[in-house]
Amino acid sequence: MPHCRIQLRACVPLLLVLLPAVAAAGPRTLAPEADDTAVAGDVRLAPGTHSIRDANGNGVLRITADGTTLDLTGAALIGAADDVPADAFAGVGVLVEGAKGVTIRGGVIRGFKIAIKAVNAPGLVIEGVDASENFRQRLGSTPEREDAGDWLWPHTNDGGEWERRYGAGFSLTACDRARVLRCRVRDGQNGLLLTRCTRVHVEGCDFSFNSGWGIALYRSNRCKVLRNRCDWCVRGYSHGVYHRGQDSAGILVFEQSSDNVFVGNSATHSGDGFFLYAGHETTQRTGKGGCDRNLVFDNDFSHAVANGIEATFSTDNVFVRNDCSDSDHGVWAGYSSQTLIAGNRIHDCLTAGISIEHGQGNRIVHNDIVGARVGVHLWWDHDKAFVDGVFGKHRDTSSSGNELLGNDILGADVAVKLVQDTGTTLRWNQLYGRKACLHLGAGTKPGAVVRNLFCGSRLRSREPSLTVLDETGTGWALSSDNARRGRLRGTGAVDPALLPESLTLMRPRARLPATPAGVDGPPARLSEEMPRGRKEMRIGPWGPLDPRRPHVFPAEILVGGREAALHLSGRGTWALLRTVGRVELTPDRGELPATARVRVLPLPGDAGVSQLVPFAVELRLGDQRRRVTGHLLEVLWDVRWFQWTTDPREDDAAWKSGKPVRVANVEALAFPWKTKGPEGLKPDRFGTVAQASLRLDKGRYRIRTVSDDGIRVWVNDKRVIDNWTHHAPTEDVAEVALEAGTHVLRVEHFEIDGWAHLELRIEPVTR
Repeated sequence: MPHCRIQLRACVPLLLVLLPAVAAAGPRTLAPEADDTAVAGDVRLAPGTHSIRDANGNGVLRITADGTTLDLTGAALIGAADDVPADAFAGVGVLVEGAKGVTIRGGVIRGFKIAIKAVNAPGLVIEGVDASENFRQRLGSTPEREDAGDWLWPHTNDGGEWERRYGAGFSLTACDRARVLRCRVRDGQNGLLLTRCTRVHVEGCDFSFNSGWGIALYRSNRCKVLRNRCDWCVRGYSHGVYHRGQDSAGILVFEQSSDNVFVGNSATHSGDGFFLYAGHETTQRTGKGGCDRNLVFDNDFSHAVANGIEATFSTDNVFVRNDCSDSDHGVWAGYSSQTLIAGNRIHDCLTAGISIEHGQGNRIVHNDIVGARVGVHLWWDHDKAFVDGVFGKHRDTSSSGNELLGNDILGADVAVKLVQDTGTTLRWNQLYGRKACLHLGAGTKPGAVVRNLFCGSRLRSREPSLTVLDETGTGWALSSDNARRGRLRGTGAVDPALLPESLTLMRPRARLPATPAGVDGPPARLSEEMPRGRKEMRIGPWGPLDPRRPHVFPAEILVGGREAALHLSGRGTWALLRTVGRVELTPDRGELPATARVRVLPLPGDAGVSQLVPFAVELRLGDQRRRVTGHLLEVLWDVRWFQWTTDPREDDAAWKSGKPVRVANVEALAFPWKTKGPEGLKPDRFGTVAQASLRLDKGRYRIRTVSDDGIRVWVNDKRVIDNWTHHAPTEDVAEVALEAGTHVLRVEHFEIDGWAHLELRIEPVTR
């Protein structure tokens, strides 16, 4: 024992020497000075800002060693200067390649095409990283018109197309069992891309205010996406003008992505809240597979531009207790089968609560559907692309065998509409349509329609609803074991008086799937301070705008007419501070959000000045100042419209040789006709010929047109734009050098079919 005590006392000085060295051991601090910096082991990025451009696209910081930990807390990795536009961002901030068990946590990464890119990195953990303000495309759409070039193309990604075209905060490829936790990616194009991943866990992240997708899966399976915020992931929307979404989405699930779980997420105010599509492998190549057996539970997908939920060409998916209100379609599930749509809240949609074309064996159970033109719409039509194509050769494309059980469908124009549908049953539903409770279209052979409550208005001032609008021609009769309430009327064999009067609907309790095991905690929801509703959505040149913050858009105006709209967002009040140039702004103050118009002030007589009027407007929005600049065009166009029968591409004279259908003088060539045409003309096969005289100063000028279809422009009898083809909305640009004086502009345009658009702008070239 004494000997042992002597040995211990002898070791104490040595331990005292070693302890400081042990205590000092820890992460290695890295202060990178150049691109392609290797990172391995336990590394902490030095606090502060590190501005390094990725010159070769393979990562400023590169991780290829297993078990590496990179701590970015207190540091920022910046890939581009502040004056570089977001569509010019390039390269990768951190690349993880072929390394297992890597952890990246904390810090800020911005100014890159992709903040963190990981390939073949199983077990990767990304935690608490802010990858906001990375790449995004500049949008061509404005509040006045949609630019078809803004549409996304999510259908191909086997060659890394999503990364190359659209960038992302995080892009993970073949990263099995990765975890993305409590991260933030805002004000970019895409939050998180998962390609060929399995068992990835994404939780507690904020991927809001992106112009493409919040979270996107491609060939990714058995992932869990829990309690994330993907609000305002949107493009292609102008309230009251156009609403297309352009394939943006809060959550995107594409191309053979199956067995995933989505619980408690918030994806409001997006193109689609949740967008699922089997993929071109299923619809165009094999007819097999799909995005199947996904569980979508207790999510908020409300205020979507297009669909709260879109789920197509897939089977055995489950959508339970989601909110899909204030969308165009609450749920669109074309070509879906064996889908469960249960317990969802679908209020105040525009077109329909639930729409399913060519669907079989779908169960629509205990949903709360209020408003829309149609509550539930099921139908078949001869859709050649899919019915006669690869998909139809391998799959059933009928509309058949669906079930509507225990739904409350109230306040739609038509509660349930079935067209060329067979064997669909309705039980225990409460149905109230302002025009009809049940519409049976031609070719429909319904299954059992029993124990439903058909409701009519109790107001004497309103015409009673039809119990059944029967267009089957079969003399179908409604079973008397249904009930009625309120004032109803019948047609043909349907006599609502044969139905017993009832004030209640006796139906079984809803037995909906429970919350998945292993999912704990409250769902993510939009903050109460955030305004709600499609009317709150504003899209600027780079993407969605936060409605709480002051914005004025467009900030630069190039309009081919005497006036333009300024759209003001934010909260509080606004006021005009001053104008520069020959313009006025009306109104000049008010509450936000608001719309004001800037307009050219006329000059008395012939003043001999340029009719291209430069201006600036300075505004106060809340407690901030904003400046708008641009040009307006003070011109009057003589316009003639023709309805042609001879194709303008084949005979240049014949199509415009007859008497015009309509003649007018207009201040601007700005005609977003869409699927219509000029007043008094049929929507297809019409032509436009317009001419104006314009006084300009000496200089170079840029002429821009947007057309669908053909367009030609002459300046002083010289043709400067010639796109005399059948095409989608397309921008054409020409530059001309002009002397001071009066110049004659002539425009010819023809429309064949479908979408129609004509617009012209002129601006000075300043360089």
